[in-house]
Amino acid sequence: MKEHKHKTKVLRKNAGFSLIEILIVVVLAAIVLYTVSYAFLTTARTGVSLNRRSDVTASLQNSVDRMVDELRVCEDVLAIDSDSVTVLIDGDDVTFYYDAGGKEIRRNGAVIAPHVESVTFTYFDANGNETGNIANIRRMLITVQGRRGDELLELESSANLRKLQ
Repeated sequence: MKEHKHKTKVLRKNAGFSLIEILIVVVLAAIVLYTVSYAFLTTARTGVSLNRRSDVTASLQNSVDRMVDELRVCEDVLAIDSDSVTVLIDGDDVTFYYDAGGKEIRRNGAVIAPHVESVTFTYFDANGNETGNIANIRRMLITVQGRRGDELLELESSANLRKLQ
């Protein structure tokens, strides 16, 4: 019978964990959980940042593409400035301009691109020389800058005025 009591005591000693063992497991689990959550949050923030940059870039690219498409088929250049141009398209006056107050590119008053820092129109004659003479304009260079946070994005595109060649 004594043997039986002895075995019971041995089983009780091995039946549970000590407080130190439980604390070590809890601390290790907390460290692993912190590391995993930090990595997840960093990845999520990076994704959001890239999406914002993509949105601004896409908006700028779409507006520049739209302006180039329309300027290529204009019938006449009616007025020019460094941040605006008015042309005749299908018998209608169309003005593209930069609204500095709203930081937007507008087409006849309608916003076609938000988050714009600047728009510059540069005008060239048939020989590729810069010109300010409306009658000589054959190509336009459009430079658009947009900002996302601290980063300045810049796009340039050129429109050859096909109907004026």
